[in-house]
Amino acid sequence: MTFALLSRRTICARRLPLFITTTRTLATNATRPKFFKPGRFAFAFDIDGVLFRGPKAHPSAKQALTKLQENNIPFILLTNGGGKSEAVRSEDLSARLDFPIEPTQIVQSHTPVKAFASNYETVLVVGGEGENCRKVAEEYGFKNVFIPDDFYATDPGISPFTSGPPPEYARHVPAGTKIEAIFVFNDPRDWALSTQLMVDLLRSDNGVYGTLAPPDSKGPVTVPTFFTNGDRVWASQHHIPRLGQGAFKMALTSILKSFPDMAGRNVPVQVMGKPTFDTFRYAQLLLKRNLMAKLKLERPALPNLLERVYMIGDNPESDIHGANSASHNRTTWWSLLVRSGVWREPMNSRAPIAIVDDVLAAVDWAMENERRIKEGETIEAYPSRPWSKSSDRNARQRATRKQRALDKWQEGKAEEQKKVEKKKVEKKVEKKVEKKVEKKVEKKVEKVESSSESD
Repeated sequence: MTFALLSRRTICARRLPLFITTTRTLATNATRPKFFKPGRFAFAFDIDGVLFRGPKAHPSAKQALTKLQENNIPFILLTNGGGKSEAVRSEDLSARLDFPIEPTQIVQSHTPVKAFASNYETVLVVGGEGENCRKVAEEYGFKNVFIPDDFYATDPGISPFTSGPPPEYARHVPAGTKIEAIFVFNDPRDWALSTQLMVDLLRSDNGVYGTLAPPDSKGPVTVPTFFTNGDRVWASQHHIPRLGQGAFKMALTSILKSFPDMAGRNVPVQVMGKPTFDTFRYAQLLLKRNLMAKLKLERPALPNLLERVYMIGDNPESDIHGANSASHNRTTWWSLLVRSGVWREPMNSRAPIAIVDDVLAAVDWAMENERRIKEGETIEAYPSRPWSKSSDRNARQRATRKQRALDKWQEGKAEEQKKVEKKKVEKKVEKKVEKKVEKKVEKKVEKVESSSESD
């Protein structure tokens, strides 16, 4: 079991974004208690490549989690995987790890999607096995949920090269169905069907299936698309990492750009999951919520209830990059990279605080680090971005900009809807006026005819 704490010489040579100190100590005997208090630090683990390699648990995974449980240290599993509900995922992981995992300890790539359930009435959910993702979306509160198999069952011609009969669980898609948003919950099992359907909907007239937007359309596409993770590859049983949801997104966007009618049109796409700040903020809130429940607190007794979170991952682009940018609200994230997953040397600019062999070595490194902090020893290296007031301010500014952009887009969509409704009302009024005029004309004609007959 070896640790690879990056030296100052290595950091300077590679220009890695780590902060170094030689004189300042992170803690002193006067300010730090001599015992562990719940809430001082916690852990967030990636799953694939850290706790598992393919379907098999890593040999040291159970030992690492047991060590945290015995020391009363909170942790969550923060994964870009998905396709199942948190309850089903916790049962599956508990059985495979031979260690109890609660649903409240899991943040999947689509877990934060719960917040969108009240915003959209009819949605398309893509990815996962069978209709599992539909069931998850319905558990989250979405009302009308369609999946690609529903469209294939309704019209098999949508994907000519998809083989086999439609599945029994497929639902009929009524003509004129309007899809208000698309959510990619997990890696699609049939890229051809999912790609064709999403291209059709994004080129449609206001999300109505089976239509095409007018050739002179120049505004943004009215169907927002949400990808719940951006990982291009992931660690499986195969010795070379396999393509993931991020690769599917790249393929889809490239195809869309190739159509002349899509030239200059903005496609509203939002990527969630790691390394996005919103996902790490959600994970931090969940850790604090679990900690408050454990300590039976209605609200945090101290503003710095959670001082540090150690993110243990195998992917520098998602786990490490996300953790290095996640420090906010008086909590600092520390990133630890394991060699047991997709990462292969050399190190890129997404530098962790340390590189270790496996998950148990990462837990040992972090607990040794906490011992040194508690005893007031000097720590050589800081995380890339320790918490500061400016990091909180930057986080608030990012959230504000994002909310303003979303509000502006929703206002534009509402205005378009008002125009559509106004045109419908105007047409109804025109028809009523036409009918009234026709009736008046008919009455006059009848009077003229009757008078001529009497003459």
